[in-house]
Formats: sequence, structure tokens, C-alpha cells
Amino acid sequence: MCLVVHARAACVLTTRECAHADLYDHYNGGNPNQPSGGNPWILCTAGLADIYYRAAASHAAAGFIKFTALNEDFFTQALDYAQLTRAYHRRQEAGADATGPLVVEETDSDTLLRAAIASHTTVFASGVQVSGKESMVVESTDLLTHALSALTLSGDGILIRLRYHVAGNDFHLPEELNKDTGVSQGAHDLTWSYGTVIGAMASRAKATAAGAATQ
Repeated sequence: MCLVVHARAACVLTTRECAHADLYDHYNGGNPNQPSGGNPWILCTAGLADIYYRAAASHAAAGFIKFTALNEDFFTQALDYAQLTRAYHRRQEAGADATGPLVVEETDSDTLLRAAIASHTTVFASGVQVSGKESMVVESTDLLTHALSALTLSGDGILIRLRYHVAGNDFHLPEELNKDTGVSQGAHDLTWSYGTVIGAMASRAKATAAGAATQ
């Protein structure tokens, strides 16, 4: 199964600005530079968004997140992607030139969450658990809410990117996008492309219903 890819195209968001821009599509053990193209699949792209939304829903229902060495990179990346998505929304709301650079901001909550992730802290709605003291929870900014928001916004960033590439084709969902131009190619209306996008949207609804914020 192929992995998610960034379509390296002339588009609204640059590689740095587009959430999830550095993942490449190739078969396990395959060559991403093979003549067939190694292009991004809608299936896998929407599938990644679905993972973020499901994680948000699961942790919202549990009422806590335990950051560990195993999930540190996942949550750090989600926070980075969320910053990009928030920057994109700010630019759109301000009515600025859609092709202008995004201005990423590191908020106090971002900094606190990044530190909690790096220190493998457990965060609850009421505060954070002190490392090594299982019964002690100290009050702090609501880092759980901020972490859930980061997961949801990461999924949003993926679907925003996908929307950009298919909007000009009346939102028909092909098999894949050309990695150099972002143009649809392969099967024109592929059932599993639609299925995974609809599935991701359903997972987003569950995440927000469970309390995962989107700001």
C-alpha cells in the first residue's frame, strides 16, 4: 500500500506552508522516483486525515492524553501542522492575498504543549500530571483541549490541501494527483477515493462531537 504524498505543484500553499507537505508516496520497498510517477493517492491522503480525527475523538472520549517516547513525534508533528492550518485560516479570514506567505505563530499554549509532549507528561482537562508522581495533578492551561485541537486541525489541513487540487475539476475525486503538477490522473471517479474522504469527514464530526475543538 502506498503512503501519503505531497503533490509538488504550483499551488496556493508552498511546500513549507502546506500542512503535511513532505510525505512521499511509494510502495513498501519501492522507488518513489520510478517512471510510473510515485504520485499521491486520494485514498491515502484522506486516510491520514481520518487517523488524526480518530485520534482526537478517542482522546476526547478518554479525557486524557499520555505523551510517551513512542507517540512524541506524532504529536509534535500534529502541533506543527496545526500551526500551519491556523495560519492559513487567519490569512483567509483577513482577506489577504491567497498566494502570500503564511505567518506561523507559536502561542503560549503551543509552547506549553510542546514541552508537555517532550517531557512525556500526561495531560488532563484539569491540568497535567507531574512526572514520577502518579497521584499529583497540577493546574495549568487546558493542554488537553489544545492537543485535541491540534489533531483536528491537522486533519483539516490535509483536506484543505486536497480540496485545492480537486476544486478545479468540479470536486471529482480521481485515483491520484500528479506529483509535479497536482493535476488529477488515473481513474477519474474512484470509489475508494470518495469513500475515504467521506469517512474522514464522518470521523471529523465524531471528533468535534466528542469535544475536540477546531480553533
